[in-house]
Amino acid sequence: MAVDHLTALDLVVGGAASPRSGKRIRRHRVEQPDGLRTAAEAAARLGCSIKTLMGHVRSGALRYVVIGHGRKRPRKMFADDDLADFTGLQTRKDSPWHGSAC
Repeated sequence: MAVDHLTALDLVVGGAASPRSGKRIRRHRVEQPDGLRTAAEAAARLGCSIKTLMGHVRSGALRYVVIGHGRKRPRKMFADDDLADFTGLQTRKDSPWHGSAC
């Protein structure tokens, strides 16, 4: 795909569409300098799906940071410390079961 007709600002902003293909150019997010992760990044770090991650959020087991002022669909970001705390709380040690056989 030729991008010679787009300006550098169009590439950064991501609002430009290629007139030939009609496809929008995907904007890449800049990594947060303060250690906040998106739901996809947090799920990848924990080794689970986004659906499972959001289940932990709904149950209150995983803390998050609300970014922005939206009320209907708040943007949730996850701090590295909260992910580490969650991992520590979820860590289990299996103990041998000493029950009687039936």
